[in-house]
Amino acid sequence: MGLCFTTSGLLKRSQGEFKDAVDTLQKAIAFLKEADARRELALAYLHLAGVHFSLKRKSLALESLQLAANAVSELGYDHFLLVEAARNTLLIQYAAANKLADGYYARVLKLIKTPQAVSRTELSAESTEQETTDGIRAYGFGQPRAVVGGHEVQDLEWRSEKSKEMFFFFLCNRRPLRKEEIVTALWPDLSGDKTSSAFHSTLYRLRQALYPECIAKESGRYILDPQGRFVFDLDKFQKALSRAEASPAGSPEAIAFMEKALAQHKGPFAQDFYGEWVETLRWQTEEQSMRLLSTLAAAYSDAGEFKRSADLCQRILEVDEYNEAAWYRLMSNYLRSGQIDAAKYCYNRYAQIVSDNLSGEELTQALLANESLHVLGQDRHVCHPSFPVRGTRPEAARYATRIRSMLRVCSRQCSMHLRSIFRAVQRSPGRWVHQIGTVTRPRRSGVRLCAHRRNAGHTIRTRSI
Repeated sequence: MGLCFTTSGLLKRSQGEFKDAVDTLQKAIAFLKEADARRELALAYLHLAGVHFSLKRKSLALESLQLAANAVSELGYDHFLLVEAARNTLLIQYAAANKLADGYYARVLKLIKTPQAVSRTELSAESTEQETTDGIRAYGFGQPRAVVGGHEVQDLEWRSEKSKEMFFFFLCNRRPLRKEEIVTALWPDLSGDKTSSAFHSTLYRLRQALYPECIAKESGRYILDPQGRFVFDLDKFQKALSRAEASPAGSPEAIAFMEKALAQHKGPFAQDFYGEWVETLRWQTEEQSMRLLSTLAAAYSDAGEFKRSADLCQRILEVDEYNEAAWYRLMSNYLRSGQIDAAKYCYNRYAQIVSDNLSGEELTQALLANESLHVLGQDRHVCHPSFPVRGTRPEAARYATRIRSMLRVCSRQCSMHLRSIFRAVQRSPGRWVHQIGTVTRPRRSGVRLCAHRRNAGHTIRTRSI
């Protein structure tokens, strides 16, 4: 019975139902105690500690870990526990940092902390590049991380998010930097008397996490170790884009380089950081990736590879579902490949999305502005049942422009990425802008952006950047 409850608790944890998982695992522990099943009891305590850790109940997590260590001590062996411990590295690191169970978890950590293999396809965009474990490999797209000698630097080794952010700041600025430049970028709101302490403590943690000479000091300025070897996915991304632009448009060479650039882009750049310096770079790389997807989709359409082109259009729409050019190309790909039903589905889906912002008549005019949508609109089974299919072309063009303007009320640089700004606002409210539809300059460099979603009955406001 105890094993059944343990399995049920693990299932609930995998489904994100952490509170239910706690209750179930506690029931399992009660049954296992009665049966004196110490091995299974130790595992149940470890699983319970993992759930508490996910719920940020760190004191309860430590308590469960101590009970697991006690059970292992009574057994006299712990090889079965190492497998589960290896799957919960952060939890074990936390226990080791707190010197729990007389250093038992520190010893467990040493046993499970073997070099982590990283796939060759993830580490390199060049098929001919020889991979070694020398130097540092940094990955900025998606979750920022660093790999030193085959070992991924863990959060507890960084000791603070700022030390990791400082490392990526140096990676993105390969030149000697004054202390004031670094402090302004990383601590823009910190008072002057506290910046020096924050800078030196963060620099010390960075050097401890990587190696002491990773940041050199020359003539009073700081720079990434000139003798070090750093492989950065952003550099590979930019290099592949440059080589694609230098190749003849639509050529196999250009497509190959664009695919290599796309392979490096695994998500928004440095999505764990929210400083002004990284937000600007994040917008630039997202805009580059959107242009890359659009160009690559067009190249595959021209080459007759409609399925690959459709897949790329879907990736665009995952980021910007209002991108009418992507909807047009997606439906065009389906039509040219004979998938009429898929094209009709896309038509209805696009109508549903924009209907949140336009009335029925306005929506129909906007849809008819696109020639491929107009063709699909002749089929009464395709159109939304409440939308007529008549309308004049000048009005249609005007409403199509209105759709675009709703999404581009800020600067052109971030026109396609307001959604990512809104997500950043939710995570870090910061300073708010109350004037709608304007761009003003704050005290520091940068601009304040705001957006107004029409016909939605509310205002979306963004923080200063």
